[in-house]
Amino acid sequence: MKKDQSRPAEGRINSKSTSGRKPDALRDAQVALLACLKRYTDLYDFAPVGYFTFDRRGLTTEANLTGASLLGVERGELTGKPFSLFVAAPSQDTFHRHYRSVLKTGTAATCELQLTRKDGASFYASVQSVPVRDAEGNLTGVGSAIGDITESKRIEEALHESEERFQQVAEHVGDFIWEVDANGLYRYTSPSIEKILGYRPDELIGKMRFYDLFAPEIREELKTAAFKKFAEKQSFRAFPNLNLSKDGRVVHLETSGSPVLDTAGNLAGYRGVDSDVTERQKLEVQLRQSQKMEAMGTLAGGIAHDFNNILMAIIGFTEMVLEDVSDNEPVQRHMEQVLKAGFRGRDLVRQILTFSRRGEQEKTGLHLSPLIQETFKLLRSSIPTTIEMKLDLDANRDFVYADPSQIQQIIMNLCTNAFHAMREKGGTLEVSLRAIIFGTGEVLPEPDMVPGEYLVLSVRDTGHGMEDSVLKRIFEPFFTTKEKGQGTGLGLSVVYGIAKSHSGGIRVSSRPGQGSLFSVYLPAAPTPVEVQSETVSWDTLPAGTERILFVDDEESVVELGQGVLRRLGYTVVAKRSGRDALETFREDRAFDLVITDQTMPEMTGVMLAAELLKLKPDLPVILFTGYSESVSRETAQEVGISEFLMKPLSKRELAGAVRRALEGKK
Repeated sequence: MKKDQSRPAEGRINSKSTSGRKPDALRDAQVALLACLKRYTDLYDFAPVGYFTFDRRGLTTEANLTGASLLGVERGELTGKPFSLFVAAPSQDTFHRHYRSVLKTGTAATCELQLTRKDGASFYASVQSVPVRDAEGNLTGVGSAIGDITESKRIEEALHESEERFQQVAEHVGDFIWEVDANGLYRYTSPSIEKILGYRPDELIGKMRFYDLFAPEIREELKTAAFKKFAEKQSFRAFPNLNLSKDGRVVHLETSGSPVLDTAGNLAGYRGVDSDVTERQKLEVQLRQSQKMEAMGTLAGGIAHDFNNILMAIIGFTEMVLEDVSDNEPVQRHMEQVLKAGFRGRDLVRQILTFSRRGEQEKTGLHLSPLIQETFKLLRSSIPTTIEMKLDLDANRDFVYADPSQIQQIIMNLCTNAFHAMREKGGTLEVSLRAIIFGTGEVLPEPDMVPGEYLVLSVRDTGHGMEDSVLKRIFEPFFTTKEKGQGTGLGLSVVYGIAKSHSGGIRVSSRPGQGSLFSVYLPAAPTPVEVQSETVSWDTLPAGTERILFVDDEESVVELGQGVLRRLGYTVVAKRSGRDALETFREDRAFDLVITDQTMPEMTGVMLAAELLKLKPDLPVILFTGYSESVSRETAQEVGISEFLMKPLSKRELAGAVRRALEGKK
């Protein structure tokens, strides 16, 4: 998150300054990316199994914390390394066949591998892999869920050693161990079946067949597949099936089994183990969804890059026209509206980019009212008209130090929660902001809050309300009263965590049938002196006479850069590619400053800067970009770049950056 926060947009961008449907697409991307933050961030790293992503060469591009712990390494040690380094020699061929199969067929596959940790210890792992595709559907690599099944392997080996050992092991494991006759009638079940499916062993043994527990919609299909294995006397591992528990819950099981033969070699039955993988199935679905959200984030970033170039031209040329028509009041007034819309468009793009950037965001000073208004407008388009939405903001006291994207997340989560409470019968959703002062000795929402002034962001609904028993648990992760598939139970816990991380707190009041009120308390900050207006006069801008090399592959941006800099008194040479700029500089090094875009064909801005600084180490370089995941302010500084700016730039931002870079050199 950039520290320079501008006021969010208050209306739609002028249709002539957009590309048709792009604003709608951006808003959709923003809403979708919120789901990524809710699911991916909170579930991915701490999933009970390891998740890995590999590129087409088999190099590790991403791993969750569980996966790194599974291999006994730090996550950073995995990036760019072939996963085969952790595969034991006996499993190397299996791993490569498995990986090539997923890439070749584009379908999911499973296998078992013997893996080796960094400390040399070996373990057995179950590997389930799916193809990973980019936004255009191109297969870019493989995503794998890896779980330690060493214990399950040990159990299977114990089953074959002796009936007595089988009995001892079966009584003490968490998985459901079973034995059936040739017709599928249960002859033995371990006590753990009661925990998994709710049945006591005596309710099944001699009374029910294994397929009686299958979910009705797939019972015949699974029964046919199972008896085909019986007929062929085949062993099977990780055979997926859906069972119904005694209370009607759907339970995902993975079944491994081996045939039991009599002395004549005839099939006497099967024995095996069922593992409850219900939670793992949910996490795998969420992983696939998060991959889709990542692709949407990439798409949003690409759109933002092009859109920021368009906005830069709109803002820059409008500023120059304003100077040229200073004596024409009607035209000037109209152009000021165009400029205002351009800045609103810029702010909206920056908001969307907060959801497509990874990493922890930074807190910065901001006014809450504009942020709430913008988020409120986005919500209005996704909440049905049966729900009336009201906004009541005290804009006089609304300044805090906070992470803007996390504040948006609070608003989105609380309003979504309110919508779910009213979606059947409709109602009223009200968002308000006010200031409150807690004196010494007053009861605060959280024990670690300190007395003082706070801003209270409240979301009220007229929905069904909550019982006291529910109120006590609403901030627990994964607790939800929604129907299956309609929520993760993370929304309110995320809100609570954000409020705490901002040294604030949250209070809830609710009664059945009377709706709910959520109030988030954030420490107020002194309102800073307002910054200089964006429509500052050219006469007051810092200027100069130095010689500047300006590089951008967008014709409109090049023309704009030349125009603005020449009006400020500089001599400008413009080039449309990094290679042309480098050749020009080699022939003529008498430039005082280079300004370059980052995203250009063949040679990026960072690459160009590195080459230029080899030729002239004290050369000031300004890098600007509409959007790039490959470069940040920190990486730019490491290369030796003087200033890092985000498009679109106003004349004031560009003029100030140029003088800072030039004077910094001196």
